Amino acid sequence: MSLLAEYFKPTERLFPWQWAERNVDYSRCPSYETPIHSAYNADFMPFWKEPIESMVNTDVREVVILKPSRAGFSENVLLNLIRYHVACDPIPILYLGAQQESTERFHKERITLGLKLSESTERKLSQSNQAGTIITMPDCSIVSTYPGSRSAAKQFGYGLVLGDEVSTWPAYAADMLRKRTDTYRFAHIVLGSSPDPQQKRPSSEDPIFQEFESGDKRYRMMADPKTGSLFKFEMGSRETVYGLKWDQTARRDDGSWDLKRVKESAHYITPDGTRIDTEEKRGIVASGQWVPTNTDKATVGKRSYFVNSFYLPFRNGDFGEIAVAFLEANRKGPEALRVFIYEYLAEQFYGSKQEITTDFVIDRQAKYQRKTRPSEHADYKQFYIGKKLMVFCTVDVQKATQWYGLREHVEGGDSGLIEYAEVAEWEKIKERSIKYGCAKTLIDNSYEERRHEVFDQCISGVMRGAVPCFGRDSLVMPYEAKKKDPFEGTPRHGRHGKLWMITFNPDQIKHVLLRLVTGQHQRLWRVYENIDADYVRQMTAEECIDGSFRKKHNRNHLWDIEVLQLLASKVFGLFTDNIIDMTPPKPQVVQDEKPKREKQELDPRVMLPKQREDDADWHEDEDW
Repeated sequence: MSLLAEYFKPTERLFPWQWAERNVDYSRCPSYETPIHSAYNADFMPFWKEPIESMVNTDVREVVILKPSRAGFSENVLLNLIRYHVACDPIPILYLGAQQESTERFHKERITLGLKLSESTERKLSQSNQAGTIITMPDCSIVSTYPGSRSAAKQFGYGLVLGDEVSTWPAYAADMLRKRTDTYRFAHIVLGSSPDPQQKRPSSEDPIFQEFESGDKRYRMMADPKTGSLFKFEMGSRETVYGLKWDQTARRDDGSWDLKRVKESAHYITPDGTRIDTEEKRGIVASGQWVPTNTDKATVGKRSYFVNSFYLPFRNGDFGEIAVAFLEANRKGPEALRVFIYEYLAEQFYGSKQEITTDFVIDRQAKYQRKTRPSEHADYKQFYIGKKLMVFCTVDVQKATQWYGLREHVEGGDSGLIEYAEVAEWEKIKERSIKYGCAKTLIDNSYEERRHEVFDQCISGVMRGAVPCFGRDSLVMPYEAKKKDPFEGTPRHGRHGKLWMITFNPDQIKHVLLRLVTGQHQRLWRVYENIDADYVRQMTAEECIDGSFRKKHNRNHLWDIEVLQLLASKVFGLFTDNIIDMTPPKPQVVQDEKPKREKQELDPRVMLPKQREDDADWHEDEDW
């Protein structure tokens, strides 16, 4: 009876880290790249246990790990998963590295040699066929490749996909990997990486940050040794109570930091004020728990874990080492600081970040109603006596519709929004422009598929007074105006005369608009009372990272319209800025080169050439 009971006894189900503790021994392969020459011990870096457990959980499809450099991710997660599946749950496995050379080296020195660390995997390795970076065993296979390869990743389906150094990948590579698991019902994907400082793209465009943000964002929460309150290890700053601290008097006579004293005095302070020294850290990390913080917005079945250097039991995780590395990076400048933040903290880096929040837009509301010129309101009339007033219409062209906005501008630079809307017909924009006596209409003509349509509107007179505008980041000055044939180089060349066109540098204009909207500028930028929620959302659609503007979301049409409004006010001489002068040193208008042409008179009000009566190139209804 006891023999039957033993025979029918269920096989014990082990997590991959438990299997590794019982089977992996680094002394079996002395040439394997590791300083450890004993059995695997999961308690050395216990924070890796839950992430690897997730990879045998049928409710989890993807695991993303955002980590610092040299964090033990490859050994504890990727390689243990490979050995576990080869020994216990054979399935086709794909490893995707960074580049061809590093992938081939990893396959040879870590994957192949790593299979020799346990008896069962070494036995299967001896029975396998090996060709390049492909290991074919009787019941499973291991393929190692890289994003630039056109072979393996496209030809097979896999039950386990392991993505390494994701930060170096093209943005689309992770989506391509997901398609390789469609044939397996319980397939799993692991994507892990430290942010790569060699990649010059912004943090927001780094694939590992994007993948982490779309998961449930799990952080390791530790209990305060004295109060029991949960906290997570983070750098903090001089202004925060919590964070990494050191003796602030540890300086030399010349004021520079005495790095030896900094290293010796470095410690951590929890939000409750408890001091933690490096010697205590390992036990505190071991007692921590993973807490998801983004469950409502996470992709279903996707877990994402955050690890920084504070978790590590190695020297690069000591409080003193982190403090010294930070001070040295800070001394060397922004590029070195970026490397520190990526490789130690695994956080996004912003040398500087500015953005327009909802409150800023709400605070710009003034005492007038939608579809009203601010100058008509009793509270503002007195300020406009004797000043020039102009209304501009600006248009952002989309695939099938146009967004327009009307804003009144006052000589000097103050302005107020009148109205905006999305319409399908150009005639409606003309109708609204006439109603408010619009002086000019500026149209962003960057949408390639409708570019000629915009030119036709300007030429036909339907959009009377319209000027096509083109954004060009390489333009040195804020804008330049040039009169040219809009159909140059096409069969319609020479049939319609010439149009004034404005080329402008978007970032230069946006910097001033940001200061206007956030109230940092001396000029008043207003919106009407009870401003619409959609307007507010669109005005907060971009942020300025290290001097360059980037979209936070794609619905930014009204932001683009307001950029053109500021451009119009500047071009026509209403907006003046004594703090940041957007005007070139000398007003420059780029003319078509015509030999022996009479010099044109400049109108200082609009900073563009007056049209001479005998200039037949200009549309007869247009007059700058």
